Amino acid sequence: MKNFSVTHQESKYFQAELDKRRMRAAQSHRIEIKRIEGIAGGAKAQAEKNQRNEELKVIEKANKFRSTGKLPPTCLCF
Repeated sequence: MKNFSVTHQESKYFQAELDKRRMRAAQSHRIEIKRIEGIAGGAKAQAEKNQRNEELKVIEKANKFRSTGKLPPTCLCF
């Protein structure tokens, strides 16, 4: 069998390489998280906007019903 002994200098080199890889992986992870948060933030804003529009429609229908006493027509039935 071969004897695989690692010198102190080689050990430091390998440790430095591992540290570099960890730093790059951590940085890549942070960038990916920021990208995902940006997408999620945009989707959340769009969902809130849609919800506000739906609430306004319901409020308008309720006001029409209160003022006339009749439900507003929802379809054009013949």
